Amino acid sequence: MSLSFFDDPVWDFIGMGNVLGMPFSFALLIVVALVGHILITRSSFGWRAMAIGGSRRSAHNIGLPVRGIVCSAYTISGMLCGLAGVLYAARLSGAGSDTGMGMEIMALTAAVLGGNSLGGGRGSIVKALIGAVIVLVMTNGVLRLGLNSGSGPMVLGLTLLFAVFVDVRWLKNR
Repeated sequence: MSLSFFDDPVWDFIGMGNVLGMPFSFALLIVVALVGHILITRSSFGWRAMAIGGSRRSAHNIGLPVRGIVCSAYTISGMLCGLAGVLYAARLSGAGSDTGMGMEIMALTAAVLGGNSLGGGRGSIVKALIGAVIVLVMTNGVLRLGLNSGSGPMVLGLTLLFAVFVDVRWLKNR
């Protein structure tokens, strides 16, 4: 494991600073969530992205630029992942090659538990945030119970399997 530490006041503020009594990363979460919510629910880009998530073929047939919107959605997603990586590295005051290992299962579980569909076409920022809170409570609960270190990912994996099963059954019976 290689770990590099970076000493800079701005970097320290991003990692440990406060804005209006809240941690900087939480304040940034609120701003990004509000902008994302407005983008998804109140803009043509969001409506088009949700339509494409529901059915690419139907969206293409009504004349939506499917490839461009999908590319834009992936670009926005990549930028937000990069921002999350910077915030996480600042919180740890450095980063190594294995920093953040295994967090993808937490993100996927949070999205599915929040009620966002794996098939696309339905979901919201608020649901994703609720899912993230549920995953954090579950992870902290496993730690509080004193279970070994492999129990957290196992509980998240089983929860994800159950949530995917429910999501697939829900879509099938719909």
